[in-house]
Amino acid sequence: MTGEDVAVCGKVLAALGELGIALLIQEPVPIMWDYGPHRLYQFQVLVRDDEPFDTDYFKKLMTAFNVVGRVKPLIYSVEEYSAENSNFTYMYVTMCI
Repeated sequence: MTGEDVAVCGKVLAALGELGIALLIQEPVPIMWDYGPHRLYQFQVLVRDDEPFDTDYFKKLMTAFNVVGRVKPLIYSVEEYSAENSNFTYMYVTMCI
């Protein structure tokens, strides 16, 4: 992992922690790949259906975290898929720099 990778992971994990779902991350290290001049990071988050993922608040947190620092990850997408258990949903949070 590069320093940029660590910065992106740190900011995203901090935002997820603020949402109270840090313990439901399937894998704390995201899937990472290069897409042209950009680097994408996809985090898989398992959330309970009775505690929905607040995408707007996540965006506000990421905006606040990006006020400082050289690395400013942007939200590329937030996608929702049903999990195997009926009480849970997978959220795929993809960031880019």
